[in-house]
Amino acid sequence: MRIRILTIVALVGCLCIGTQGSVVYQQDFESLGLGTTLTSPWTWGVVNYDSNLVPTGGNYFPGGDPSAAIYGVETGQAGAAQGLQTLRAYADYGYPPNFENDQFLETLLYAEHTITAAEAALGEATFTFDYKSIDLGGVSTASIFLKVVDPGAGWATVAVESQAIFSTDTAWVEDGTVASIDISGAEGMLLQWGTSVFSQNYSPTGIGVDNLSIEAIPEPATLGLLGIFGAGIILFRRNFKI
Repeated sequence: MRIRILTIVALVGCLCIGTQGSVVYQQDFESLGLGTTLTSPWTWGVVNYDSNLVPTGGNYFPGGDPSAAIYGVETGQAGAAQGLQTLRAYADYGYPPNFENDQFLETLLYAEHTITAAEAALGEATFTFDYKSIDLGGVSTASIFLKVVDPGAGWATVAVESQAIFSTDTAWVEDGTVASIDISGAEGMLLQWGTSVFSQNYSPTGIGVDNLSIEAIPEPATLGLLGIFGAGIILFRRNFKI
């Protein structure tokens, strides 16, 4: 009987190991040189809207390394928890070339990762980060987002969570967390995370981000089942004096 119990315990241990979180990406920007150093998995895009918030068809998603016109790795903004270097993201008013003052511009700086079978089996992804407003002003707004995109369905957004950044967020908000997002069944789809800056009339748009961490984690239901299973073993052992 003791051998059987030890076998069950070993199996539970294997299950627990299999349900530990998996780090998808981490970045504190300390190892990067100042200036334009973001490369894959980072990319960028721009969406142009008319004054009625209707896309004008001037969307620009070039892929490849992000443009230096929308970000910078810099010093001088960090707090105690951010180290020396941070990332600043802002709008690219240089695109499109016919941008009018009454139009709106959404500038995206984001990274993407193809969700693996092992990550999808865990069931959830979480995104933690630090953020602040550096010089958001006028009608400009910004957010940090985490989303699942399906390239096989016309790049449709399957799920998204976001954290709004306001002009009043002038002190670092640390360990801000976007709610966990469901990635079960999303094998082969893209997990995207990054910043969105929405602006008009050439308003100032700078935001700071740091200490990014994206992890695939077990769903609460999975952990709950393991807890019940483990409690059952303890009760079984007590009842039968093993």
